[in-house]
Amino acid sequence: SCKEAKFRGWLLERYPRALLRSGSGVLDVAGGKGELAFQLENLNLIPTTVIDPRPLTRERNVSRLVRGLHFLNTLHQQWSDVVPAENGGILPERIRYPQHVRLFFDDTLLSFLFRTRCGRPSIDLPATSGEYDRAAAEFVACAAEAAHVVQWTTKGLVVVSDGDKEQVREYEDTHGVSGLSAANNQALLSSLPQLARTSMASAGEDGPAQDEAIAEREDGSSSRPSAVTHDNSCTAQGQERGGMRKSAQQEGNNGGRPVDSLLSHCPDPPPTLSEWHLIRNQIMNCSLVIGLHPDQALGAIVDFALHARKPFVVVPCCTYHKEFAHRTTPDGRTVKTYEDLVAFIKAKVNHCAVQLDVIAP
Repeated sequence: SCKEAKFRGWLLERYPRALLRSGSGVLDVAGGKGELAFQLENLNLIPTTVIDPRPLTRERNVSRLVRGLHFLNTLHQQWSDVVPAENGGILPERIRYPQHVRLFFDDTLLSFLFRTRCGRPSIDLPATSGEYDRAAAEFVACAAEAAHVVQWTTKGLVVVSDGDKEQVREYEDTHGVSGLSAANNQALLSSLPQLARTSMASAGEDGPAQDEAIAEREDGSSSRPSAVTHDNSCTAQGQERGGMRKSAQQEGNNGGRPVDSLLSHCPDPPPTLSEWHLIRNQIMNCSLVIGLHPDQALGAIVDFALHARKPFVVVPCCTYHKEFAHRTTPDGRTVKTYEDLVAFIKAKVNHCAVQLDVIAP
């Protein structure tokens, strides 16, 4: 999509390819369906890992790449490091897949990564550092199960618990998966923050309200999609929706070829990362942390990058001031507006004595 392409172009103009490709590559937090990650992998050959509890949309992303839709816009062509094949797109057998970690990026995950209490973790942490890896493995297993029963509703992402029997049965019938086991349910509800059970976006599947100049949440908070980044962080320019939309039938065909035919010629995607030591290594060895409208994950992105001394780029959106009522501006006000949110991030970074660039939308 145009939003992801513009953000990707900004990243490529700001950071050398060699830096972006170093280590485990770019960490795309709250990467949603994976549009940006698939573009970085296939158009710029930059290893990318998505951290998001939702599944990536493999079919749609592969179809757009093979059909060459990213090469149609002459402006976007300058942000591609590959030459399209004779069919105008990328050959199916050359498709690259981003890594995927189906977890929420939050204070609990950060506490396990750094083996110390970070922010406001939602579970009791081990008493000694030696117990962190074992506890983290248990947490990941529980959270991974929860990721498979995360529903996208008009109120955002919702985790279905055993107490919601009717919802669980409806979800199972619709998606063909089992709900949470009774044994893990209590552990799940204690290990997942409010984040997992409340709104993560203001509207439907594509979150249209996120892409307006100012979006209103149900809790009354306002947002402006713009960006903050830091080298150990910086802020990118606000993104806007653009480009043409395709119908589901158009998206699913490549010159009349069904998506299944396209996928049959593609390499098999890598399995979702589910072992704690692999997840930790992938996150800690990243070259850059990014968040394009990361919603509730915004604070954790900034905290992780500062703690791990990683450059980061975020395009903030909504404030979620009721969920994060503890956030305050330097003058003591509760963070409620977009301007408050930027001031909050700037204060975090300035406290660590590192450079922050803010580019106004």
